[in-house]
Amino acid sequence: MSFSDAARDMLAAGTANALSSALLNPSDVTKIRLQSTGGAALYPGGLPDVVRQIAKHEGAMALWRIGLPASIIRESLYSSTRMGLYPLVKKTLGTSDSNLAGKIAAGAVTGGLGSIISNPIDVVKIGQMAEAGALGADGKYTSGLRAGHAPTWPYTIAGLQSVVAEGHAMRGALPSVTRGMLMAASQLASYDHSKHMLRTQLQLMDDGPRLHIVCSQISAVCSALVTAPADLIKTRVMADRVGAFRGPLDCAMRTCQKEGVLTLWRPPSSAWGRTF
Repeated sequence: MSFSDAARDMLAAGTANALSSALLNPSDVTKIRLQSTGGAALYPGGLPDVVRQIAKHEGAMALWRIGLPASIIRESLYSSTRMGLYPLVKKTLGTSDSNLAGKIAAGAVTGGLGSIISNPIDVVKIGQMAEAGALGADGKYTSGLRAGHAPTWPYTIAGLQSVVAEGHAMRGALPSVTRGMLMAASQLASYDHSKHMLRTQLQLMDDGPRLHIVCSQISAVCSALVTAPADLIKTRVMADRVGAFRGPLDCAMRTCQKEGVLTLWRPPSSAWGRTF
């Protein structure tokens, strides 16, 4: 596989995932609101309550508007690396079609690298989505998790500059990279291997849309189950404005103590729906 092929794959992956991220922005907004510290208390009804309150106070289009530029930039950087480099890394590792461990390793490498590259803009994206609410005449939020405060980063590029200047570009990098490695390792490897199993070893399906759809559902279940805890911790650490957590481990321990271990897999509906 040549580097020109890898560049083509990166461009295709980045473009496709940026478009899907824009289309599915509401699932990201609702997921991050629920995952954020205080989200469960503010939205006791879960996903329907988040959607209802956002539509009531901010307008339905806010579900697509909030954090959209940051989300598109983040997905372009993250997924172009995570998915675009996967075939090249898999080949470099000498991974055969039947080698599941090699596929997991290749996914972990590309997922981790993509998370490092996209971390600064991810901090901005999560911050904007977590804190957003209706704005009053004084320029402060009148609803949401940061009601009574002015927006931290009203504009994406200014927010990115601020994050870098303040030394927060790598905030939450550890859970983000962990999540990225788990996401790519579980999603890409399970898709790749299930396709090989169903088509070649079990010979249950021929190559085509039906096989790709079935394998996509398998990979969605695998990645959602595996990445949910790291995803929640990543959101809380990145959105932490006041130093409430000493780090990812402290965040995980305090979350489990106060809200229960199963909180780490919340909210399944929005997170899993986006993956599917």
